[in-house]
Amino acid sequence: MTTELKPYFDSLNRSIETHPMTDKPSKKKYAWVLFGIIWGPIMVLLKGVFEPLFYDEPITWSSIIHDILLWIPAGIILGLVMHLITNRTKKKD
Repeated sequence: MTTELKPYFDSLNRSIETHPMTDKPSKKKYAWVLFGIIWGPIMVLLKGVFEPLFYDEPITWSSIIHDILLWIPAGIILGLVMHLITNRTKKKD
């Protein structure tokens, strides 16, 4: 990296890690929960609604409830695993 771009990238990294006004760490602590809560309903729509429509099968309430009970916790678990993996790789660097 050239020396003229180094201050730009240093300030960019600092702005990602801290809040610009208070210089405190940004609130990324529970971002993995938000990721899981977003990923779960997307999978419910894909697997519970769009897949039966694609295969000309009926959409039933029991299948929707089953998908909600499956994919929401699975999304949160996926978010937690990704959070743990990214924290582990950050600590190694």
